[in-house]
Amino acid sequence: MNASVAQTSSSLELPSWRYRRVGGVTMLRAGMTSWTRRHHSALPPTGYDVRGLPELGVQSSNVQVRARDVRAYGKVCGYAFSRHVPATYLHVLSLPLQMALLLDRRFPWPLPGLVHLSSSLRQIRPVHPGDELNLAVWIDRLVSHPKGQAVVLACRVKQASDVVWEGENVYLRRTEAASVGESWRPFVLPDWAGMTMVESWKVARDIGRRYAWVSGDANPIHLHAWLARMFGFRSAIAHGMWVFARALAGLGQLPPRLRAYVEFRSAVTLPTRVSLWATAWHRDRPRTGPWMVQSMDGSRIHAIGECVALGEV
Repeated sequence: MNASVAQTSSSLELPSWRYRRVGGVTMLRAGMTSWTRRHHSALPPTGYDVRGLPELGVQSSNVQVRARDVRAYGKVCGYAFSRHVPATYLHVLSLPLQMALLLDRRFPWPLPGLVHLSSSLRQIRPVHPGDELNLAVWIDRLVSHPKGQAVVLACRVKQASDVVWEGENVYLRRTEAASVGESWRPFVLPDWAGMTMVESWKVARDIGRRYAWVSGDANPIHLHAWLARMFGFRSAIAHGMWVFARALAGLGQLPPRLRAYVEFRSAVTLPTRVSLWATAWHRDRPRTGPWMVQSMDGSRIHAIGECVALGEV
Protein backbone atom coordinates (compact mmCIF):
# COMPACT_ATOMS: atom_id res chain seq x y z
CA MET A 1 0.00 0.00 0.00
CA ASN A 2 1.26 3.52 -0.69
CA ALA A 3 0.41 7.00 0.49
CA SER A 4 -2.26 7.50 -2.14
CA VAL A 5 -4.31 4.67 -0.69
CA ALA A 6 -4.71 6.62 2.55
CA GLN A 7 -6.87 9.07 0.61
CA THR A 8 -9.13 6.51 -1.12
CA SER A 9 -12.42 4.91 -0.15
CA SER A 10 -10.52 2.32 1.93
CA SER A 11 -9.56 5.02 4.43
CA LEU A 12 -11.54 6.13 7.45
CA GLU A 13 -11.83 9.71 8.71
CA LEU A 14 -11.23 9.86 12.46
CA PRO A 15 -13.32 12.82 13.74
CA SER A 16 -11.57 15.34 15.96
CA TRP A 17 -13.84 14.59 18.93
CA ARG A 18 -12.99 10.88 18.74
CA TYR A 19 -9.34 11.68 18.13
CA ARG A 20 -9.09 13.52 21.43
CA ARG A 21 -10.95 10.80 23.33
CA VAL A 22 -8.79 7.91 22.10
CA GLY A 23 -6.24 7.82 24.88
CA GLY A 24 -5.73 6.95 28.51
CA VAL A 25 -8.57 4.85 29.93
CA THR A 26 -10.32 4.77 26.52
CA MET A 27 -7.33 3.07 24.91
CA LEU A 28 -6.90 0.66 27.85
CA ARG A 29 -10.56 -0.34 27.58
CA ALA A 30 -10.26 -0.77 23.80
CA GLY A 31 -7.19 -2.96 24.19
CA MET A 32 -8.79 -5.22 26.81
CA THR A 33 -12.01 -5.46 24.76
CA SER A 34 -9.97 -6.40 21.71
CA TRP A 35 -8.11 -9.07 23.70
CA THR A 36 -11.34 -10.63 24.89
CA ARG A 37 -13.11 -10.48 21.53
CA ARG A 38 -10.23 -11.79 19.45
CA HIS A 39 -8.99 -14.50 21.77
CA HIS A 40 -12.43 -15.97 22.39
CA SER A 41 -14.18 -15.54 19.04
CA ALA A 42 -12.47 -14.24 15.92
CA LEU A 43 -8.81 -15.18 16.34
CA PRO A 44 -7.40 -15.90 12.87
CA PRO A 45 -5.69 -19.29 12.41
CA THR A 46 -1.91 -19.43 12.61
CA GLY A 47 -1.66 -19.97 8.87
CA TYR A 48 -3.67 -16.83 7.98
CA ASP A 49 -2.82 -15.66 4.46
CA VAL A 50 -1.19 -12.32 5.28
CA ARG A 51 -0.90 -11.56 1.59
CA GLY A 52 -4.58 -10.72 1.90
CA LEU A 53 -3.83 -7.93 4.39
CA PRO A 54 -6.40 -5.20 3.74
CA GLU A 55 -5.44 -1.89 2.21
CA LEU A 56 -6.60 0.21 5.10
CA GLY A 57 -5.87 3.76 6.19
CA VAL A 58 -7.08 6.28 8.75
CA GLN A 59 -6.82 10.05 8.61
CA SER A 60 -7.61 13.00 10.84
CA SER A 61 -7.81 16.63 9.77
CA ASN A 62 -7.17 19.91 11.59
CA VAL A 63 -5.50 18.32 14.62
CA GLN A 64 -4.17 21.17 16.74
CA VAL A 65 -0.85 20.85 18.53
CA ARG A 66 -1.65 22.06 22.03
CA ALA A 67 1.16 23.79 23.92
CA ARG A 68 0.23 22.35 27.32
CA ASP A 69 0.28 18.81 25.95
CA VAL A 70 3.69 19.38 24.38
CA ARG A 71 5.06 20.80 27.64
CA ALA A 72 3.76 17.83 29.64
CA TYR A 73 5.25 15.38 27.12
CA GLY A 74 8.58 17.19 27.11
CA LYS A 75 8.79 17.13 30.90
CA VAL A 76 8.20 13.36 31.11
CA CYS A 77 10.67 12.63 28.29
CA GLY A 78 13.43 14.97 29.45
CA TYR A 79 13.35 17.47 26.60
CA ALA A 80 14.69 20.96 27.24
CA PHE A 81 12.22 23.79 26.61
CA SER A 82 12.09 24.79 22.95
CA ARG A 83 9.74 26.70 20.66
CA HIS A 84 9.74 23.59 18.44
CA VAL A 85 7.72 20.44 19.11
CA PRO A 86 9.97 17.40 19.81
CA ALA A 87 10.21 15.25 16.68
CA THR A 88 9.01 12.17 18.58
CA TYR A 89 5.82 13.93 19.68
CA LEU A 90 4.33 13.47 16.21
CA HIS A 91 4.33 9.72 16.88
CA VAL A 92 2.11 10.47 19.89
CA LEU A 93 -0.28 12.44 17.69
CA SER A 94 -0.45 9.51 15.27
CA LEU A 95 -1.04 6.91 18.00
CA PRO A 96 -4.88 7.08 17.97
CA LEU A 97 -4.84 6.47 14.22
CA GLN A 98 -2.48 3.52 14.62
CA MET A 99 -4.78 2.05 17.28
CA ALA A 100 -7.80 2.54 15.02
CA LEU A 101 -6.07 0.39 12.38
CA LEU A 102 -4.80 -2.28 14.77
CA LEU A 103 -8.23 -2.60 16.40
CA ASP A 104 -10.09 -2.72 13.09
CA ARG A 105 -11.84 -6.08 12.57
CA ARG A 106 -10.23 -6.37 9.15
CA PHE A 107 -6.75 -6.36 10.68
CA PRO A 108 -5.78 -10.05 10.96
CA TRP A 109 -4.07 -10.15 14.37
CA PRO A 110 -5.13 -9.17 17.90
CA LEU A 111 -3.43 -6.10 19.31
CA PRO A 112 -2.17 -7.82 22.50
CA GLY A 113 0.84 -9.91 21.58
CA LEU A 114 2.12 -7.61 18.84
CA VAL A 115 5.77 -6.69 19.47
CA HIS A 116 7.01 -3.21 18.60
CA LEU A 117 10.26 -3.87 16.73
CA SER A 118 11.34 -0.43 15.55
CA SER A 119 10.32 3.13 14.88
CA SER A 120 11.64 5.77 12.52
CA LEU A 121 10.87 9.38 11.70
CA ARG A 122 11.83 12.00 9.15
CA GLN A 123 11.29 15.60 10.23
CA ILE A 124 11.27 17.76 7.12
CA ARG A 125 10.71 20.92 9.11
CA PRO A 126 9.93 21.60 12.77
CA VAL A 127 6.35 21.81 14.02
CA HIS A 128 5.29 24.47 16.53
CA PRO A 129 2.61 24.55 19.25
CA GLY A 130 -0.60 25.94 17.80
CA ASP A 131 -0.05 24.43 14.35
CA GLU A 132 -2.98 22.60 12.77
CA LEU A 133 -1.98 19.33 11.13
CA ASN A 134 -3.52 16.70 8.89
CA LEU A 135 -2.47 13.15 9.72
CA ALA A 136 -2.79 9.93 7.75
CA VAL A 137 -1.74 6.42 8.86
CA TRP A 138 -1.95 3.33 6.69
CA ILE A 139 -0.80 -0.28 6.46
CA ASP A 140 2.20 0.08 4.19
CA ARG A 141 3.91 -3.30 3.67
CA LEU A 142 4.82 -6.67 5.12
CA VAL A 143 8.22 -7.70 6.45
CA SER A 144 9.49 -11.27 6.80
CA HIS A 145 11.10 -11.71 10.23
CA PRO A 146 12.91 -14.79 11.62
CA LYS A 147 10.46 -14.88 14.54
CA GLY A 148 7.25 -14.31 12.60
CA GLN A 149 5.40 -11.89 10.39
CA ALA A 150 5.96 -8.15 10.67
CA VAL A 151 3.85 -5.31 9.32
CA VAL A 152 4.75 -1.66 8.75
CA LEU A 153 2.39 1.16 9.68
CA ALA A 154 3.33 4.38 7.90
CA CYS A 155 2.36 7.91 8.90
CA ARG A 156 2.40 11.20 7.05
CA VAL A 157 1.81 14.61 8.64
CA LYS A 158 0.94 17.68 6.58
CA GLN A 159 0.45 21.33 7.39
CA ALA A 160 -1.95 22.53 4.73
CA SER A 161 -0.55 20.82 1.62
CA ASP A 162 3.09 20.60 2.80
CA VAL A 163 4.51 17.36 4.21
CA VAL A 164 6.34 18.24 7.44
CA TRP A 165 6.93 14.82 9.01
CA GLU A 166 6.87 11.13 8.10
CA GLY A 167 7.24 8.05 10.27
CA GLU A 168 7.07 4.27 10.31
CA ASN A 169 6.46 1.69 13.04
CA VAL A 170 7.18 -2.01 12.60
CA TYR A 171 5.11 -4.52 14.60
CA LEU A 172 5.78 -8.26 14.85
CA ARG A 173 3.28 -11.10 15.20
CA ARG A 174 5.20 -14.13 16.52
CA THR A 175 4.31 -17.26 14.55
CA GLU A 176 5.93 -20.39 13.21
CA ALA A 177 4.10 -20.07 9.90
CA ALA A 178 6.03 -18.93 6.83
CA SER A 179 6.25 -15.14 6.59
CA VAL A 180 6.18 -12.97 3.50
CA GLY A 181 7.45 -9.57 2.42
CA GLU A 182 10.83 -7.90 2.38
CA SER A 183 13.46 -9.41 4.68
CA TRP A 184 14.01 -7.85 8.10
CA ARG A 185 17.39 -6.12 8.29
CA PRO A 186 18.53 -5.48 11.87
CA PHE A 187 20.35 -2.24 12.59
CA VAL A 188 24.11 -2.58 13.07
CA LEU A 189 26.04 -0.03 15.12
CA PRO A 190 28.78 1.23 12.77
CA ASP A 191 31.24 2.38 15.44
CA TRP A 192 30.80 0.55 18.74
CA ALA A 193 34.34 1.26 19.95
CA GLY A 194 34.00 4.99 19.32
CA MET A 195 30.99 5.44 21.60
CA THR A 196 31.17 7.11 25.01
CA MET A 197 28.61 7.41 27.79
CA VAL A 198 26.63 10.64 27.48
CA GLU A 199 24.56 10.32 30.66
CA SER A 200 22.62 7.88 32.80
CA TRP A 201 19.01 8.02 33.98
CA LYS A 202 17.08 6.64 36.88
CA VAL A 203 13.96 5.06 35.35
CA ALA A 204 11.32 5.39 38.05
CA ARG A 205 8.73 2.75 38.86
CA ASP A 206 5.91 5.08 37.77
CA ILE A 207 7.39 6.19 34.43
CA GLY A 208 4.96 3.95 32.54
CA ARG A 209 1.95 5.62 34.16
CA ARG A 210 3.43 9.09 33.63
CA TYR A 211 4.16 8.44 29.97
CA ALA A 212 0.73 6.86 29.47
CA TRP A 213 -0.85 10.04 30.81
CA VAL A 214 0.93 12.33 28.31
CA SER A 215 0.90 9.96 25.32
CA GLY A 216 -2.39 8.07 25.61
CA ASP A 217 -0.57 4.72 25.37
CA ALA A 218 -2.13 2.89 28.31
CA ASN A 219 -0.88 -0.60 27.47
CA PRO A 220 -1.31 -2.56 30.75
CA ILE A 221 2.26 -3.95 30.65
CA HIS A 222 3.56 -0.43 31.32
CA LEU A 223 1.22 0.60 34.13
CA HIS A 224 1.61 -1.75 37.10
CA ALA A 225 3.59 -4.90 37.91
CA TRP A 226 0.44 -6.92 38.64
CA LEU A 227 -1.00 -5.99 35.24
CA ALA A 228 2.27 -6.79 33.50
CA ARG A 229 2.39 -10.22 35.13
CA MET A 230 -0.96 -11.04 33.49
CA PHE A 231 0.87 -10.75 30.16
CA GLY A 232 3.94 -12.77 31.16
CA PHE A 233 6.28 -10.05 32.45
CA ARG A 234 7.97 -10.14 35.86
CA SER A 235 7.38 -6.42 36.33
CA ALA A 236 6.08 -3.40 34.48
CA ILE A 237 8.31 -2.23 31.63
CA ALA A 238 8.99 1.20 30.18
CA HIS A 239 7.40 2.22 26.88
CA GLY A 240 9.77 1.73 23.99
CA MET A 241 8.71 5.11 22.58
CA TRP A 242 9.60 6.74 25.90
CA VAL A 243 13.09 5.20 25.63
CA PHE A 244 13.35 6.57 22.07
CA ALA A 245 12.23 10.06 23.11
CA ARG A 246 14.43 10.09 26.23
CA ALA A 247 17.45 9.06 24.16
CA LEU A 248 16.97 11.87 21.65
CA ALA A 249 16.40 14.32 24.49
CA GLY A 250 19.61 13.11 26.13
CA LEU A 251 21.59 13.75 22.97
CA GLY A 252 20.94 17.47 23.42
CA GLN A 253 20.91 19.82 20.44
CA LEU A 254 19.55 18.07 17.36
CA PRO A 255 19.31 19.23 13.73
CA PRO A 256 16.01 20.99 12.87
CA ARG A 257 15.67 18.72 9.84
CA LEU A 258 16.50 15.17 10.81
CA ARG A 259 16.02 11.46 10.34
CA ALA A 260 15.95 9.28 13.46
CA TYR A 261 15.63 5.54 13.97
CA VAL A 262 15.32 3.19 16.93
CA GLU A 263 15.34 -0.57 17.17
CA PHE A 264 14.10 -2.07 20.42
CA ARG A 265 16.28 -4.92 21.67
CA SER A 266 15.18 -5.72 25.23
CA ALA A 267 12.63 -4.41 27.72
CA VAL A 268 13.53 -1.84 30.36
CA THR A 269 12.15 -3.42 33.55
CA LEU A 270 10.97 -0.94 36.19
CA PRO A 271 12.51 0.46 38.28
CA THR A 272 16.11 0.55 37.07
CA ARG A 273 18.94 2.73 35.88
CA VAL A 274 20.22 2.85 32.29
CA SER A 275 22.94 4.67 30.37
CA LEU A 276 22.96 6.48 27.03
CA TRP A 277 25.97 6.05 24.76
CA ALA A 278 26.78 7.93 21.56
CA THR A 279 29.66 8.80 19.27
CA ALA A 280 31.80 11.88 19.88
CA TRP A 281 30.53 15.20 18.55
CA HIS A 282 31.48 18.89 18.33
CA ARG A 283 29.79 20.87 21.08
CA ASP A 284 29.09 23.81 18.75
CA ARG A 285 27.20 21.59 16.29
CA PRO A 286 24.02 19.50 16.56
CA ARG A 287 24.73 15.96 17.61
CA THR A 288 24.24 13.27 14.98
CA GLY A 289 25.27 9.64 14.58
CA PRO A 290 24.55 6.29 16.23
CA TRP A 291 23.48 5.85 19.86
CA MET A 292 22.40 3.11 22.24
CA VAL A 293 20.70 2.68 25.61
CA GLN A 294 21.97 -0.14 27.81
CA SER A 295 21.90 -1.39 31.39
CA MET A 296 24.44 0.16 33.73
CA ASP A 297 26.52 -3.02 33.87
CA GLY A 298 26.47 -3.33 30.09
CA SER A 299 24.88 -6.77 30.14
CA ARG A 300 21.75 -5.76 28.21
CA ILE A 301 21.25 -3.44 25.26
CA HIS A 302 17.75 -2.00 25.43
CA ALA A 303 17.68 0.09 22.25
CA ILE A 304 19.99 1.17 19.44
CA GLY A 305 19.54 3.76 16.74
CA GLU A 306 20.85 6.80 14.98
CA CYS A 307 20.05 10.43 14.35
CA VAL A 308 21.13 12.00 11.06
CA ALA A 309 20.64 15.48 9.65
CA LEU A 310 18.59 15.40 6.44
CA GLY A 311 20.94 15.70 3.52
CA GLU A 312 23.64 13.58 5.17
CA VAL A 313 24.31 10.01 4.07
